[in-house]
Amino acid sequence: MTATQTIEPQLSVFMREGTRDEHEAAEGSVFMERLLAGGISEQTYLNYLGHLREVYVAMEDVGRANLADAAVAAVHDIALERAAAIDADIAFWGERTGGTPAEPLSPATAAYVERLRGSADWGGFFVAH
Repeated sequence: MTATQTIEPQLSVFMREGTRDEHEAAEGSVFMERLLAGGISEQTYLNYLGHLREVYVAMEDVGRANLADAAVAAVHDIALERAAAIDADIAFWGERTGGTPAEPLSPATAAYVERLRGSADWGGFFVAH
């Protein structure tokens, strides 16, 4: 490399920097503080997993369905898929509690899942998620 060459930042750097405020706000939410402190019930955690599962299933479905889109193909990595691991956690906690994720999706989660599924028409929009 010469003194006049520049190094282009990686997409991961842009994504981390571009979403820092949102992630810090989420990490500081009352729910996340209680979760990280072990202050929620097992059933509440199971409900949380049920909501998280819906987000990841939507994200993974749209990602796999749009691999022909160059924007999606550039960032798609099967190692980032989490639905199967979340299913295993749901099975574990469901057995432990004798329950299932009982709560319907929150309005915010339902809207995000709908937005993810709606992003299937354009890879650039999907990749932003």
